[in-house]
Amino acid sequence: MYGCRVIQKAIEVVDLDQQTKMVMELDGHVMRFVRDQNSNHVTQKFIECVPENAIHFIISTFYDQVVTLSTHPYGCHVIQRVLEHCHDPKTQRLVSINMLAQHQYGNSVVQVCCRKCLNILENLHYFRTSYQFFNEQ
Repeated sequence: MYGCRVIQKAIEVVDLDQQTKMVMELDGHVMRFVRDQNSNHVTQKFIECVPENAIHFIISTFYDQVVTLSTHPYGCHVIQRVLEHCHDPKTQRLVSINMLAQHQYGNSVVQVCCRKCLNILENLHYFRTSYQFFNEQ
């Protein structure tokens, strides 16, 4: 538990080159990390702090495992971080909303998707009303 906290802090403070070297240590062990009570936090921190192109091997591990991970007590948090921090359209299409909405852990993943959609709609409304205001002047 404490070792994972140290690694998370290190991920936050080291430079990109060192982050990239650290994240490569997960290669081949991603699913084990995601399903672990403590090390899932390390995976989440990599997703939050390391550019998407450097963690593509993590994301691609999830492509066939999204429902399984989204309904897992620790995996659901990792999938939430992916949806929050990864913007590749293929990554964003990972989630099966209908099935997850009814699941204890999957529901939290759906909430992240909904918040993201609401933010987009709010921004569109803001720009639309701002545009109308300036056109009326």
